[in-house]
Amino acid sequence: RAAAGRSRRGRRSLNSPTFSRLSMNPIDPIHLPDRPVLSRRALLLAPITLTAFSTAATAVVRRTRVARVADFGAALGFLGQRHPNVLVYVSARWCPICRTIDATLLTSARVRQALRDVPLLEVDVTAMSPQARALMQLVAAEGPPTLFVVDARARAERPGTRLVGVFTEAVLLERLRPFTG
Repeated sequence: RAAAGRSRRGRRSLNSPTFSRLSMNPIDPIHLPDRPVLSRRALLLAPITLTAFSTAATAVVRRTRVARVADFGAALGFLGQRHPNVLVYVSARWCPICRTIDATLLTSARVRQALRDVPLLEVDVTAMSPQARALMQLVAAEGPPTLFVVDARARAERPGTRLVGVFTEAVLLERLRPFTG
């Protein structure tokens, strides 16, 4: 039988006199009454677990984010070297519909699959600065959210692809269908 306060492997158990004395000391900097005590194994495995969890929980499409006219042209040129079409998404962090699109539509497995062939170029107009207004004028958007497909090489909007405001996943996928493989 193990000695009082020690487990079979010689480690102190939670009901040992030493543990009780430490947990009763209010000055002890190690004592955190509201937080659970983590084992060395849990601490070592935490980065692996958190990475796997965060990847699965926040699986959204890759996007290129721009907030200036010059950056928009450069990003469109870069994406156009690899993809004939680009989905332009005018959004802002203060826009509730944009947050819904980011949280639901862009995390959808079907939308992520469709956007493998059509990369996402996000035009961030959160600041509503003169640069943001110039970007909105360049892409002919009255405000966020606005989505449309651009022929990246011709730098022209594909007709019939523009979506403004609230829309469903089915509508977005229908607009992307001609451009996905």
